[in-house]
Amino acid sequence: MTGRGPTLEENLSKGERRKRSPSRRNGHDRRDRGWVRREGRVRDRRRERNRTLAFNNAGVDQPIAAAADVTEEEWDRISAVNLRGVFLCMRREIPLMLEQGGGAIVNTSSGAGVKGFAGQAAYAAAKHGVIGLTSSAALDYASSGIRVNAVCPATIETEMMDRFTGGTPEGRSSVIAQEPIGRMGMPEEVAEAVAWLCSDAAGFVVGHAMVIDGGLTV
Repeated sequence: MTGRGPTLEENLSKGERRKRSPSRRNGHDRRDRGWVRREGRVRDRRRERNRTLAFNNAGVDQPIAAAADVTEEEWDRISAVNLRGVFLCMRREIPLMLEQGGGAIVNTSSGAGVKGFAGQAAYAAAKHGVIGLTSSAALDYASSGIRVNAVCPATIETEMMDRFTGGTPEGRSSVIAQEPIGRMGMPEEVAEAVAWLCSDAAGFVVGHAMVIDGGLTV
């Protein structure tokens, strides 16, 4: 959840490629505010004064379904991880950053957070919500030295994208054909953007949703 300098970038690159449940890390469920609270207390005891960065990157995908065909259970599952999980982490991170005199938070939204996609109503709603949460929180805490931004990746080489394409050459070709740049993005390219948003070089960047999509949503 937190890190600094090159270590953050290295961890992001590794984390994007790990095959594990996106809502769970080391057997813990980020939808559970009890776990977030307990984990925050542990980090509070261990943290150094300059560990003031957070990257909220948990997420689950939605099987393709028209809006009226999405069940309430599926809607709740997606919202619980993709939006509520981000909120719960931020609610714990921000007080720690206020104690430290500032910090930087980056939330993962999606290309589906800036435009709609057929068959992705629940996913898009949650990811649009992440951008709303990001921009509102950014205004709440900018004067306290906390910068809150988001990244919006699209077709990135991840396990989630493998599921979306069906893991077939035909599915991959269909997705790549929609990309103006003619390829999928790499996890390292997202990590570079997150590391920059957390750095002093982005000190004047507040409430921004950075699209990383090869031109897909232009």
